[in-house]
Amino acid sequence: MKLYVRVIEARNLPAMDLNGLSDPYVRLQLGRHRFRTKVVKKSLNPTWAEEFSFKVEDLKEELIVSVLDEDKYFSDDFLGQLKIPVSRVFDADNGSLGNTWYALQPKNKKSKKEC
Repeated sequence: MKLYVRVIEARNLPAMDLNGLSDPYVRLQLGRHRFRTKVVKKSLNPTWAEEFSFKVEDLKEELIVSVLDEDKYFSDDFLGQLKIPVSRVFDADNGSLGNTWYALQPKNKKSKKEC
């Protein structure tokens, strides 16, 4: 089975750079497979419009979508993530979740940072 993921855009991302903006990109992971979008420079409301294809080996897996801010000299800053069970997509009536906005969550429950 194949899972097609379209990363369209984000809005109201937190500013992580000294200039009051961010250089965001999206990292997608399903099992061992990883992809990432291009970096959108100096934006809190980036548009990517990129599509990715994953081979699904286990319906119990989760698609992990992470949004990060690219840093040139330090490690990239984590902005937030979401986890979508693959079974939720294949259980949907038409096999699609459609175009939907998702709120980003912190990496762990102890984090106080709101995304």
